Amino acid sequence: MKKFLFNKKIYILLLIILIIYIDYFSKILILKNFKINQKKIILSNFNIFYVQNHGLMFEIFSKKNIFQNNYLYKIYIIFTCIIIYKIYYFFKTNKINIYTFIFLFSGAIGNFIDRIKYKFVIDFIDFHYKNVHFPIFNLSDISIILGVIFFFKKNNFL
Repeated sequence: MKKFLFNKKIYILLLIILIIYIDYFSKILILKNFKINQKKIILSNFNIFYVQNHGLMFEIFSKKNIFQNNYLYKIYIIFTCIIIYKIYYFFKTNKINIYTFIFLFSGAIGNFIDRIKYKFVIDFIDFHYKNVHFPIFNLSDISIILGVIFFFKKNNFL
């Protein structure tokens, strides 16, 4: 039984590291190959468009640059650490909860690394339909959304 739990923890840790690494590597590629606000059209409704998100997920409050204030920035860091701690203890019980934890934790850490390193988040995925553009996001945001979907699925909201 202990060997199974050890293997399970290693699996969870490796999956978290993999997701964070893929996110981090994708952002490094963007930083090295794109200038701020540079766009490359990939498909008719998909672009790579490098922006610096000074707001929250999906560019919420990005125009206000809320993290310029050091006080708010410190609150964000403390709040993120508390959320990560709570997520871990709340979601460690069953398979769906474990995947919820993995995706939420990985996404939070991916964006958290950007906040610490750059004071903004690197966003670059741009989907649009005709002239309607969705908020630009990154792989950490996708991970967070997957975690939310697992959470809603587990709690029969979906």
